[in-house]
Amino acid sequence: MNCNKCTLDKDQSEFYKKKNCSTGYSKICKLCVIIKVKSSYNKEKRSLYNKEQRTLVQNNEKLRNERNLNNRIRYHTKTKKKHNELTKRYYKNNKEKASKLAKEYYLNNKKSYRNRDAKRRAKEIQADLASKWKSKELMNKIKEIYLNCPDGFEVDHIIPLTNDMVCGLHVPCNLQYLSVYENRSKSNKLEINPC
Repeated sequence: MNCNKCTLDKDQSEFYKKKNCSTGYSKICKLCVIIKVKSSYNKEKRSLYNKEQRTLVQNNEKLRNERNLNNRIRYHTKTKKKHNELTKRYYKNNKEKASKLAKEYYLNNKKSYRNRDAKRRAKEIQADLASKWKSKELMNKIKEIYLNCPDGFEVDHIIPLTNDMVCGLHVPCNLQYLSVYENRSKSNKLEINPC
């Protein structure tokens, strides 16, 4: 009998029995079958090994990234604590200079402070639509109104944020410029001008 794989003429005992073949024996000899099985087993083993290697590498990368992140967080908290201590010590030793600088900064950035405070107050009473809708355009318009406020004037809500009758919103169309005196005298009253 000839083997279809190695094409050698071999004895019938060197072939596996196979009922569905015409001769009753396999067309490939036992030796070729063993070689084929071993090579396919080695291929599978190599592919499994490669998959395991890939997963190990990926897991190692994840672990390395987690360690790096944890190290960065640890470093940040340490440096933050150290920075806070240094800042406190500096302010303690230089109270006059620090308060003078803080006051000067406030005076130079009064409008920004007023914008921030108005936004905070509006958020507290849930009248700030700009941040609820995450609309940068609205927030920028409001900020622009506060930054362009002329000297001697304050930004006022036409319809007050808190009132017994109605509550206004912290939006650009509800803001106006009023003199300090007018704004203080108006307080949170709703002034309706009859036609």
